[in-house]
Amino acid sequence: SDLQQAQALRRHVALQHAHCGNERATLAAIRTHAIKYAQYHEDPTAARQRMVAVRTLAELDAAIEAVFGGRPDEVARPLTEADAVIPEMSADAG
Repeated sequence: SDLQQAQALRRHVALQHAHCGNERATLAAIRTHAIKYAQYHEDPTAARQRMVAVRTLAELDAAIEAVFGGRPDEVARPLTEADAVIPEMSADAG
């Protein structure tokens, strides 16, 4: 879901920021990933354009909210085996 993508991307940003220690390095490292997340949006072109335009972490957070919705404190349902993108990777396969 979009909410799960928003949460995953925000978590990715938080981990990258903890690793890099500053906004510039974090943004440089995370922009490519944010753009890739956009390809799974229902309007991938608009989502990608929004992510490409980001220049600060605050803009990135606003773009995540605009593109995927949800706020950092909103809770998505937990993922299940049925959510596996590649069926062969689920526990039931094999």
